[in-house]
Amino acid sequence: MSKQTSKNEETAFNRAARFLSYGSRSVNEVRRYLCDKGLSDFQDTVIERLTNAGLLDDECLVESWILQRADLKSLGRIRIRVELLKKGIDPQLINSKLDQFYDPEMEKLRALNAASRRINQLKDLAPETVNRRIYSYLKNKGFEDSAIREAIERISNP
Repeated sequence: MSKQTSKNEETAFNRAARFLSYGSRSVNEVRRYLCDKGLSDFQDTVIERLTNAGLLDDECLVESWILQRADLKSLGRIRIRVELLKKGIDPQLINSKLDQFYDPEMEKLRALNAASRRINQLKDLAPETVNRRIYSYLKNKGFEDSAIREAIERISNP
């Protein structure tokens, strides 16, 4: 390996490490980043180095993403899955981690909590309008229809 190649590889590694410093990224995101920066020749080596250093781990990213987005943002399973797919993560990994960490009963409870918070902002509207807006709100947050229907039913009939 020439000195120039070694220097370019080190530059690619440093740029990828800096990219990761802004937030967790998937292997695919790092790969795209390096390609966009004209450093695609070094992407496999850099990704291997980052993975060996523990800085790049799709499985860990999926786990933390699910927990964070479900708990802090009150997002549903569908929305979380779409976000992870956009990050270029393997669908099988996403599904297995969602099954492991995302209980259907917890989704119903999260939908109910989100609906309960939202209903306070809609208290002056007609009941049909409230239900329609809560449905749209929960759907946009990525909740399953069954969880949405149950949440609306429970807040409509306290």
